[in-house]
Amino acid sequence: MVRDRAAVLNARMRQDWNTPARFLWLRLARPLFSYLAASVAVAVVLVYGGLVLPAVLTRPDAGGWAQLGEASVSLIVFLTLLTLPIAALPTLAAVLAIRLTGAIRGWADTGSGAIVGAAIALWVLAQSPSEEWLGFLTLFAVAGAVGGFVYWSTGTRLARLDGLPA
Repeated sequence: MVRDRAAVLNARMRQDWNTPARFLWLRLARPLFSYLAASVAVAVVLVYGGLVLPAVLTRPDAGGWAQLGEASVSLIVFLTLLTLPIAALPTLAAVLAIRLTGAIRGWADTGSGAIVGAAIALWVLAQSPSEEWLGFLTLFAVAGAVGGFVYWSTGTRLARLDGLPA
């Protein structure tokens, strides 16, 4: 039974390689969509973990959620557009390393996202040092881990919709 399923999947993969539209979806559009979703998740974590939550915790009676909630949408869009090019090369290197080594995808994507986030935070801190470097580093590492998890989960879910292995 396992062999039959593997044969069906292999035949389906060969068929998909021969169809240009399916090839573009499977090999280009799906990873790009997953990367976009991960970038949005990173921006949400950075905005709410770095701006909204500290403002609400320091002044809970000032209506921080309402004031920052309106501005957070534009900040999320801005940070998403900023994250896309900055994290592209390190993320591509991490994904290629994961695929070449055959690491377990969920854990490896989440861990590599945290590493990429921490590396970007260290790069930013090298440009302009801060006294709160540990909190900044932690925020970026957590945001990168969430982004890596979202990248893996969206790519896996889309692959399952196609009936193909991720």
